[in-house]
Amino acid sequence: MSQKSEKFKNDPQSGWPKHFLWGAASSAHQVEGHTVDNDWWQWEQEVGARGRAQANLATDHYRRYGEDFQLAKKLGHTAHRLSIEWSRIEPKPGSFNLDAVKHYRRVLTTLASCGMTTFVTLQHFTLPAWLAARGGFEAKESAYYFTRYARYCAEEFGDLVDFWLTLNEPVIYGWMGWVNGVWPPEKKNMLLFLRVMRHMARAHEQAYAALHAILDTGGHTAQVGVAHNPVSWYLERPHALLDNVFAQVYDWLRNHRIYGMTRGTHDFLGINYYFHERIKKVSLWRGAVFADPKERLRETSDLGWEVYPAGLYDVLTDLSRYRLPMYITENGIATRNDAQREDFIRRSLREVRHALDAGLDVRGYLYWSLTDAYEWEHGFSPRFGLIGIDYDKGLARTVRRSAKAYADIMQPQT
Repeated sequence: MSQKSEKFKNDPQSGWPKHFLWGAASSAHQVEGHTVDNDWWQWEQEVGARGRAQANLATDHYRRYGEDFQLAKKLGHTAHRLSIEWSRIEPKPGSFNLDAVKHYRRVLTTLASCGMTTFVTLQHFTLPAWLAARGGFEAKESAYYFTRYARYCAEEFGDLVDFWLTLNEPVIYGWMGWVNGVWPPEKKNMLLFLRVMRHMARAHEQAYAALHAILDTGGHTAQVGVAHNPVSWYLERPHALLDNVFAQVYDWLRNHRIYGMTRGTHDFLGINYYFHERIKKVSLWRGAVFADPKERLRETSDLGWEVYPAGLYDVLTDLSRYRLPMYITENGIATRNDAQREDFIRRSLREVRHALDAGLDVRGYLYWSLTDAYEWEHGFSPRFGLIGIDYDKGLARTVRRSAKAYADIMQPQT
């Protein structure tokens, strides 16, 4: 172990690059409230009788974004990731809402006044209801509609955006909606999943070209990528041939296929890391069996996900093969135990530091999330936020101790 790594083992505040970006992330539907023209909102209303939580006002970030950004600034954040809600910008096909444009320009201008680098996601799991009614990304023309929207955003917000993320976690989005059937449109059809992935890849490629065509002027080059959710994995039978074959195929499908489908259209890699999976065994008859981390007595989050910060180093190493700058665009833990969150942040950043020491080109870390938020099918119960939201007392904000511990790590840059 190098002297620098040994120092960081005990002192995670040491040795960060001067221009390393620090911050947190959010998405429109999860925090803004009243995104009434998207497919998720309509889906929530339809299934509400089954007890599914509805986003409703969420955290009222649509009105309170200034307050939230000021808290982030006081904590020392130098970057922030947010999403633009497509259905606000284009509530009807080809009809663009100038009031929404003005709102997001105010949001982005406020971030600029706070001295923060901006990461903007164009599609974070939600679609305009009109597009969902036409089949969403099942439809071949979805790439055309998405590119038209991306082009419009480039023209309206290009002067205020530093990094563009066309899509958020396309593999997760497709799997949950078309294989697991948990998210809208609640289908279980592998062929449709493959079609959705193909159309999302084309949408990204075409949007990438459009963003560069509009924004690459005067010596400026746009920075465009995707926020991808790779997994780290572990073989419980490392010498079993079939298990090794499965792991390699699984790694390619889960972690690399999206890059192969969109080769040459990434200026950086946006990495969302949450999942570590233990492959218990693989057989020709039963397929792959994944171990339950609780049965293995592993630490888990409130969502039952294994807490495995070392996997962050693994995926950074794995994805470094693409020789592109890497930004951790999401990494967080759902827990009501803030001491666990603080420990998670410290351990995760140790892995980032080790990646830097190994020569990997990692340039920023954005914790998920800045505030507690609506967490999709889980509702408001999971608490990821650096800033707590009291849903029973007027959505009051409380800066958690873990946020201050994170701030202490990011401050002494060298």
